[in-house]
Amino acid sequence: MTSSAIRVVEEEVTSGRVVYALLPPHHPRHFTSVTERGGIGASFTAHRRAVRGVEGAPLREADIAAGDAFMMSSGNLEWLQVAEPSEMWEFHPDPLFVERVANELGASRSVSLPDLDGRPDAVIWSIATWFRARLARGRSVETLDASERLRALVAHAAHVYGGVASRRQRAGTLDARRLTRVVEYVDAHLGDRIALEHLAEAAALSPFHFARCFRATLHLTPHQFVTARRMECARQLLRTTRLSTGEVAARVGYTNVAHFREQFVAAFALRPSELRAGASGP
Repeated sequence: MTSSAIRVVEEEVTSGRVVYALLPPHHPRHFTSVTERGGIGASFTAHRRAVRGVEGAPLREADIAAGDAFMMSSGNLEWLQVAEPSEMWEFHPDPLFVERVANELGASRSVSLPDLDGRPDAVIWSIATWFRARLARGRSVETLDASERLRALVAHAAHVYGGVASRRQRAGTLDARRLTRVVEYVDAHLGDRIALEHLAEAAALSPFHFARCFRATLHLTPHQFVTARRMECARQLLRTTRLSTGEVAARVGYTNVAHFREQFVAAFALRPSELRAGASGP
């Protein structure tokens, strides 16, 4: 991401570069930004009728849902008109790193990833969420955990979108159908008690097997994933409603408001009251 943004946190890592950005509304006469070619990332904010385009191609105007994933392979993606403030995370891998991961998966050819201009992808979202929590708090991501997740991100992109078939990639992970059912169950029951058994049932697996496959797929435990989805929902409620912090906490399954505040700060590096005070931002 290249821009004069409200806030941009970039860190060079062994495998490439990670970027976390908070951006103001976009307009060609005032502000635009560019997602550089080769990036993989996710938007944490929803946008209506966002106008963007890849070099040499017609402009596209379409809605973006919070959590939508993006990949740019054919060229730089220029964001020209976005009415709302934006929050996003991107990984710009070294091309040699992409080829190395593809070779480890057993690719017999050079990997060609397609453009992905806004699509729900729980794996990309989960990995992006893990990095955001650290970059937003000023923590370095040049760690073994980060390296494993970036490798998993590229392997996921190569397998799901690049057509690299790999038994190693599929073994012990949730297929897209099971994962979709689990994500839909979580989002529909954020205010309820969600037990491991409920998620395992949605995936039609035993709790033990499900927990292991879920962690291998999203690189978050089921508990971490549910917490992340609850925090995203809470943030949206705080920005768009007049519900009190206690009411928002209850809506996303927390009876202990102090614990809710702790989880919120851990996710976004600010308190619920601070978010509400600056509700016009991301």
